[in-house]
Amino acid sequence: MFFADRSQIFHTSYYIRSTLQTKMTKSIRIGIADDHDILRQTMGKLLQAENNFSVVIEASNGQELLDKMVDEPIDVLILDLNMPVMDGRSTLKSLGRIEASKRPSVIILSMYDSPDHIRKYVSMGANAFLSKGCEYPALVRAIKDVHTNDYHFNQQVSRQLVSDIIRNSNKDSNLVIDSPLSERETEILRLICQQKTSQEIAKILRIRQRTVENHRLRISKKTGAKTSIGLLIYAMRNDLTDIESL
Repeated sequence: MFFADRSQIFHTSYYIRSTLQTKMTKSIRIGIADDHDILRQTMGKLLQAENNFSVVIEASNGQELLDKMVDEPIDVLILDLNMPVMDGRSTLKSLGRIEASKRPSVIILSMYDSPDHIRKYVSMGANAFLSKGCEYPALVRAIKDVHTNDYHFNQQVSRQLVSDIIRNSNKDSNLVIDSPLSERETEILRLICQQKTSQEIAKILRIRQRTVENHRLRISKKTGAKTSIGLLIYAMRNDLTDIESL
């Protein structure tokens, strides 16, 4: 009886450890760079309490963030612009030099949210731009969006602004023009441009999520796009979607 109990305890303990490891594996690893201590710490505690969110880095400037990222990779970065030592702009430039597979998606969180300001930072590589006056659920949604789709558009990043960014994008980029996509690939590309996740696309098309992910890889290879922003630009240039469908 004693050994049976010990065996049961062992298996229960193993199950708990496995469950925790699975949760950790699926968690979105978040970094926050903001020199306002109370704002940064409060935001960190709120996000840490969310399911599948794990705040692994808090930094008061860009240099501190980059130093910590050497040992703690992150999936999503919430970045303030006005910081001492290294500001948000310089930090964004430094992140642009990191290998794409190790580079986090960046959400700019700033008091300055004019269209020109937003256009400037999205063009520099930011994946989303939120006002510091936004509601907390908007931040949570943005984190999920940039993690799954590479970008997030809200009311402040208007359709016209997105259109301007795409129209003024580098014409000499690596994007392939008129690369033949299959009917299914075109269908999936249009859904990607509508910010649908692979899981959502699979449900809409009644196919496996793994199949959707395989299609995404082929679409990226055919178009030369490295991110969902690149796929959006490709789709717009080839008239596969329009700004009204975003």
